[in-house]
Amino acid sequence: MADADPKLALDERLFERASRLDVFRPFRGCVPWRYEPRKSGPPRAVVSLPIALNTSHHMAAELIYARVDAAQHIFHWRGRGRDRLARTLAHLMQHFGQHVLLADVRRCFASANIDAIAALDLLPPELIRNALDHRSLRFRRYGDPIGVEETEQTVPQGLLEGSAASNPLAAALFNDLAGHVGKRVVPLMFGDNIAIVAATKEACSSAEENLGRYFADHFAGPFSLTSDYFGPRERFDFLGYSFNPETDGTVCIHHSTANWAKMMRKLCHEMNLVAFSSPDEALAKLLNGFPALSDEYRENLLALVTDEFETAHRMLSGNDATGVGETNDCRQ
Repeated sequence: MADADPKLALDERLFERASRLDVFRPFRGCVPWRYEPRKSGPPRAVVSLPIALNTSHHMAAELIYARVDAAQHIFHWRGRGRDRLARTLAHLMQHFGQHVLLADVRRCFASANIDAIAALDLLPPELIRNALDHRSLRFRRYGDPIGVEETEQTVPQGLLEGSAASNPLAAALFNDLAGHVGKRVVPLMFGDNIAIVAATKEACSSAEENLGRYFADHFAGPFSLTSDYFGPRERFDFLGYSFNPETDGTVCIHHSTANWAKMMRKLCHEMNLVAFSSPDEALAKLLNGFPALSDEYRENLLALVTDEFETAHRMLSGNDATGVGETNDCRQ
């Protein structure tokens, strides 16, 4: 229950509330939800679960983590995150192949057939019916619709986005994916995002066909995909990182194009560099949340931040009329 609402104090009142919780009892309240924009495509419907219902979803997630042996291609999983996937992808590109297929499952969570959860036989049927099944819940939308027609989606459905249980449930549903894409490729999956690495373009093309069939015929689907192919030495963005093959065969991990732009805006317009004791401290603030970035890339960023740091201090001492964030490097 404390995980379901981190603002709650872990005290006797919380234990008292927890003792009264019955996850097998139907939830009678309304579930607030809102539209949240995506980088591309229609916005997603995201729920804000009340604490009692949210606690049930956290308990469901714990049961799934305990009962499922996640396959190696699953990365949206406890102990395996986006950054581990990024390092694994770069390693595979250096040592296995540089033909990469990136795929995204369209409206994956919202399209999932909720009856498939029962077929997994991981959770008590009452917990699924009363807490996870959108057909048993009442919803109330708040906020603006963000360019969505009322007829497109009136309530959340499928695997509820914003639920602690939805990502482990999706992982359990697609835990067998690696056995369906072919033996000559290596798949990696984070939520509804997929990367497939192959040594040849032919193997990548075959995996793309197999992947399409797998999702079209899936017992929780059907699902549809969008995909993009990248050949050797082609740069691409994936999960907030940029993967950059070098001429010597190594692969450097940078910020994605969008995250690079955000970082530069933060450096040039928002950060008060004189408040930091050193360029290393300022850089640590900028790089927070991106541990998989390559060392060479970090060194280049440190040189940029050092230059800005020195400019800021020259301004402060009155020796330079150039403003912080107005150097050629930042404009570039």
